[in-house]
Amino acid sequence: MQTSAPLRILFPLFLTVALLNQVQSEQGFNVGVGSSVTFQHEDFQEFDPAMEAVPKMAPASWIDLPLEPPFINMKSYQSVQYHIEADGYVSLRGWCVATDRAEMGDPVFYLPPAAWPGREETFAITFKGSERRIVIGTDGVARLGLDLYESKWIPLASLGFYNMQATEAAELLQLE
Repeated sequence: MQTSAPLRILFPLFLTVALLNQVQSEQGFNVGVGSSVTFQHEDFQEFDPAMEAVPKMAPASWIDLPLEPPFINMKSYQSVQYHIEADGYVSLRGWCVATDRAEMGDPVFYLPPAAWPGREETFAITFKGSERRIVIGTDGVARLGLDLYESKWIPLASLGFYNMQATEAAELLQLE
């Protein structure tokens, strides 16, 4: 009996894919692109009732920050937001984009007084091979630290600092 040409070509391909899937399932799975962490079935533990006794953290209350033109939030991305921890640590997150040329010193957003830093904070953000810079002054104004000659994204994830009250309290403790 003679096999058709497409079947002779496709069968080795299907066999290879099936074998690779079997090897991958035996080795566990990778948690993300560029990640080197791999989980095995044995790594997962059964539910421990003692885990229920661990107090749950309240969800962080993130507050949107309005942006100054030419900066905007994109609908499908996280809006620029801030959050203040009990110890005075201010965290920022979100994405903004300049829709037009923006110059160094142009305001990006304004923080409320409770989130003002105790000293000037400068953040260098490298994204897709080019650098952006945000400088947040003790007046709470986040300004562009470098000229943007074209429309560019500015990710604010993982930016943080202590607010003025926490900074002043730390300085007083050092004086004692």
